[in-house]
Amino acid sequence: MSDAADADTRAGEAAADKRVFVALVHGGVAPQHATGALHRLLPGPADGCALVPPTAGDVVAARG
Repeated sequence: MSDAADADTRAGEAAADKRVFVALVHGGVAPQHATGALHRLLPGPADGCALVPPTAGDVVAARG
């Protein structure tokens, strides 16, 4: 397993079963049973997880 794949696996395990905000360049992390938001620039496995992409307004409101 490459270092990047290993890091993605560890990140997915750390976020599993939690409420999270995940920001990724590639969609390589798809935490199991996580809730919250996911922002990613490029497609990948995260497309199939239960996290929803926030709108720009959501991000600004959360920082308020």
